Amino acid sequence: MKKLFFAVFLHLFALLLGAKELVLVEKGVPKCEIIIGEKPVRSAQFAAMELQYALEKITSSKVEIRA
Repeated sequence: MKKLFFAVFLHLFALLLGAKELVLVEKGVPKCEIIIGEKPVRSAQFAAMELQYALEKITSSKVEIRA
């Protein structure tokens, strides 16, 4: 259920920004990054790692986390 909510949220967010489609991973190659602050709090780091884990489970590709 969480995966479905996340996918729908990302799609709606992309539509609001005017994108026609949202590509996170294409043919096993990540086309996005997870961006966090320069000095993120522990909860932000944990959330980024959780998102990275979920995307890896869905796409079988590891999305990079960057500050």
